[in-house]
Amino acid sequence: MSVLGAAVGLGGIWGFPTQMNKHGGMFLIPFFIALIVCALPILLIEINLGNKYQKNHVDIFTDLAKVPGTFFDFLQTAVVWLMSVFYSVLVAWSLLALVMAFLPGLNQNGFFLDKLIEQTNSNPQNFSQLGNISPWVLISLIVVWILTGIILLGGVVKGIDLANKIFIPGLFVMIVLMMIYVLTLPGATNGLQTMFAFHGKSLLTSSIWTDAFGQAFFMLSTCTGAIIIFSSCAPVGKSNTNKGLIIMFGTIVVALLTACTVFGALGVIAHQAGKSIDEVFVPGPTLIFQVFPQIFAIITQQTGLSFLSHMLAVFFFLSVFFVVYLR
Repeated sequence: MSVLGAAVGLGGIWGFPTQMNKHGGMFLIPFFIALIVCALPILLIEINLGNKYQKNHVDIFTDLAKVPGTFFDFLQTAVVWLMSVFYSVLVAWSLLALVMAFLPGLNQNGFFLDKLIEQTNSNPQNFSQLGNISPWVLISLIVVWILTGIILLGGVVKGIDLANKIFIPGLFVMIVLMMIYVLTLPGATNGLQTMFAFHGKSLLTSSIWTDAFGQAFFMLSTCTGAIIIFSSCAPVGKSNTNKGLIIMFGTIVVALLTACTVFGALGVIAHQAGKSIDEVFVPGPTLIFQVFPQIFAIITQQTGLSFLSHMLAVFFFLSVFFVVYLR
């Protein structure tokens, strides 16, 4: 469960819908090629390495290759450090979304972008156009780093594992239920048509291929050391191939369900507003943080039960926070 939780994370819940929104249905072709050709084989190698040697990735590569192995460890650690720079901000956004679930702004379109992260430029071209620092994001980021320090120094491993066992299945069930609910509403099919729109010429661009391979590696958490570390704690003698396939199919299912929920909701919201999908939401990395609050707003509109939508939002964003934070 911990390995699956590490693999799912923001790769499937955040990254995949964002890439589908950017490239459309054609993204699926290079994405599945990247999974089969590169990401899955490397995932199986890492699972077997960790399970066989029962050590972390640093010790394994140092023992096997000495100086070159140590250099490879340095590169892998550098990649993890670079990922943590942007990943911690995404975790901070998840924490802000959790806070938003308690606020009246949950039902307001644009509340996350305009009030919480105070976005001033959705497409900056240089450093000077990044805008001002949001105090709410800064505070949330500090809280995330403090929690990280407490977990690393306090050794609350059992609590982490328990949280994984509760929130990962809970998040999966909730995404399934939300997808079923959203797809029954008027306009949802328009959103799915946008999601699976195929434009053949896009396959000729390099960006869709680089994004697809990056997304495949990101979703399976390969080349970061996480899979090796988790696998080193697993019992020896089990079928590692089955584990790898379960992880891959599990992440794909979660990613597709999330994307269908997001795009279905985009279609519903655009239908209610009488606008096109591009006019309703700003494309980019904040997509899911814009869409999911509006799903709960739709629940309030349909049922009149504001308390229910807020409780669902709290559980959903709490689950997202734990899944991405404990990745």
